[in-house]
Amino acid sequence: MDNTLNAFKSLWAAINPVAMSVVFSSLVGYHAGKLQTKMIYNGSIVAFFLVLIFTFCGPEILNFLGINLAAIEFSSGFALVFIALAALRSSSRRGKISEQNFGIIPLAMPLLGSPATLICGMSLFTNASGVAQKLSIVMALACVISLTCVLLILFARFIRAAGETVTSLFFRLSGLLTFAIGAQYVFSGIAHMTPAGFFH
Repeated sequence: MDNTLNAFKSLWAAINPVAMSVVFSSLVGYHAGKLQTKMIYNGSIVAFFLVLIFTFCGPEILNFLGINLAAIEFSSGFALVFIALAALRSSSRRGKISEQNFGIIPLAMPLLGSPATLICGMSLFTNASGVAQKLSIVMALACVISLTCVLLILFARFIRAAGETVTSLFFRLSGLLTFAIGAQYVFSGIAHMTPAGFFH
C-alpha cells in the first residue's frame, strides 16, 4: 500500500492533472461535447499505455530509436508551440480548430505523457525491487490517469456551460499557457542536449 501511495504521489506531481485539465479543457472549448469526451477518453487511454511502456522499457526504446529524452522534450515543445499559435490566431479559424482532434497530440503526449512523467515512471521502475512494487506502479498510474480523466471531463463541461464569453477567454488563456509550456519544453530540451554550463 505504501509503495502504491508513494508512486501515486510521484506520478500525480509529474502529470499535474489539475493544471493539465484546465489547459486542455480550455483548448477544446469550441469542440462539441461528444467530441470532447471522446478525445479525453482516447487521450487518457493512450497516455496510460504510453507511460506504462516507457516505465517498463523506456531506455531500451530510446536506445533502439537512437534518441534521448531531451529530443522528445524538444519535439514535444514544438508540437505545443504550433498548437498554441493556432489557438492564438483562431479568430478566423475557429471552425477548423473545432474540427481538430487533440486527443493524441497534445493530450496523450506531451500533456499527460510528458517527458517529466516518462522520467518519473522509469525512475520508479528502476528503484522497484520486486514484482509487487512494479505492480504498485501500474496501479498508481491507472489511478492517476483515471482521476485525470474525470477532472478533464468536469473542467470541459464547466467551460462549455459557462457561455461564449468565458469560453473565448479561457481559450485564449489556454493558448498562451500552452505556448509557455511548449517554449519551456523547447528550451529545456536544448539545455539538456548542450554541454553542462553552456547557458551559464
